[in-house]
Amino acid sequence: MSADRSQAIGLTEKKALPEGNVIFNIGYLKELVTLWRPLLAATIGISGGIGMSVYAQSVMSPFIIAEFGWTRSVFALVGMTGLLGVIIIPLAGRLTDYFGTRLTILPGVIGYPIGWALFSTMDGSLAMYIGLSILNLIFGTFTASVVYSRVIAVHFQRARGLALALMISGPAVVGAIGAPLLSAFVEENGWRAGYLAIAGFAAIMGPLAFALMPSEKPEKLLRRGGNRNWSDYRLVFSSRAFWVIFGGMALCNIPNLLHASQMSIMLIDRGMTMIEAGSIISVYATGVIIGRLASGLALDRFPPEPIAVIGMGLPAIGLALLAVGSPTFTVIAFAMMLVGLSQGAESDIGAILTIKYFDLNIYGTVFSLILSNAVLTGVLGTMILSYTLHMTDSFTMFLILSTGCVVVGSLLFALLGRTVKPVAP
Repeated sequence: MSADRSQAIGLTEKKALPEGNVIFNIGYLKELVTLWRPLLAATIGISGGIGMSVYAQSVMSPFIIAEFGWTRSVFALVGMTGLLGVIIIPLAGRLTDYFGTRLTILPGVIGYPIGWALFSTMDGSLAMYIGLSILNLIFGTFTASVVYSRVIAVHFQRARGLALALMISGPAVVGAIGAPLLSAFVEENGWRAGYLAIAGFAAIMGPLAFALMPSEKPEKLLRRGGNRNWSDYRLVFSSRAFWVIFGGMALCNIPNLLHASQMSIMLIDRGMTMIEAGSIISVYATGVIIGRLASGLALDRFPPEPIAVIGMGLPAIGLALLAVGSPTFTVIAFAMMLVGLSQGAESDIGAILTIKYFDLNIYGTVFSLILSNAVLTGVLGTMILSYTLHMTDSFTMFLILSTGCVVVGSLLFALLGRTVKPVAP
């Protein structure tokens, strides 16, 4: 693509990384300090957004199942509501490319806390729970990494990996600190009060993120008009790199249901008490934080492809340990730490691969498509889990199948090339 065409469509110039030990390079650290405002805004926003729902619902699920007498196999089907994300995630990503992060988060800032508050009004109807889950998914998507990570991708260059890691670590910090506190709070005050507490937290974090978030300059946004949408999507879908990343992420995301609403239920199935399960969730969240920071530092220093193979393959060990016999508390903690390390690295890896193989003008468009595959595989995982629970009343079979999927999916990233010209509109 010619230099004139690059300037015409406003492509972001990619500066070379500093030589030597980038981690301790003054310019590298200075970028983090200079750009504190977009980093802080994105971190606060995602911490009070849908990113924290993994930890919140993991704590709340056992309480409402016990309250209403729902079976585990039927409750597992609630994950089917995530299928709506196939539509809403790409829409949010595309809108972010057009309007920037600040305007795109507004629906989530307003609607997401309301959704959590409405959970406290449940009367035992599974249909009501499903409806509220859909409502939270719609509003929550506008508080997700597909929206907030764009502000990091646009502003940062040298310390982009670490900045993404710090941002995405926010929900894990909330989970590590908040999961045990929320579990104890619900034990003392009931699940209705628990949902109201979550709503209050979201109602504080969202507006604060909006107030801090800088607006993007018009030249950094995707220009609208003509057949722009169709031509951009044709470019993306004709890229081999897109399908390799998409396929690898899809297979590695098959067991993701175990990281969300089914985590406490699975841990209890492995012999944990509710209090012990809350502690394990905290261990998992700590692993997520470590994984994100380690992957962010590594991605700023080394090629992302081998990091993807290693980082995305770690859960295979943890899932295999959980599937074998009756593991002790220590073994389960170690296994969930490995799963957390990989989960922490996943978003950072996906974002950096998107930035490397595609132009920043269509970052939200491409990253949202890659993230939406987690929805498709999440629904597939839900169906598999519900079937295996129905057949065996145990998580063991699902853990074994998930281990194989993660091994194959992580190895797919080895098919990506080291040198590439980004796909650009």
